[in-house]
Amino acid sequence: MSKDPFTGQPHSGNAKVIAITPAPELAGDEEPLIAAVSDIVDHQPDSIGAIISMAEVTMITSAALNALVVLHKRFKGQGGPGVVLHSIVNNGVAAVFRATQMGRLYKIVATEEEALAVFKDT
Repeated sequence: MSKDPFTGQPHSGNAKVIAITPAPELAGDEEPLIAAVSDIVDHQPDSIGAIISMAEVTMITSAALNALVVLHKRFKGQGGPGVVLHSIVNNGVAAVFRATQMGRLYKIVATEEEALAVFKDT
């Protein structure tokens, strides 16, 4: 696995891996996610997907959900798998994805290894 030149995060092929590590809520502090989305849109024109770790996320707001939708649409528009989320360990965050039916939009898997496998053949 190589490292992304902009973030230093690992990535597989064209799939950029974003580790969301807010402190620890995406409630009023969506800037790390929004900055990562902007970075991909501005600096990664050939990327076809993103793998996002939700392991540290304990709360998520509509602004953060919107940033994920923007990112997902960008990748799907390029014919890629879109956004793959992994390690949603907080029951409240999982409930938000179920209640908003966002779980139907994204591929959600248990581990980073499973998420990388989604992009293996792209």
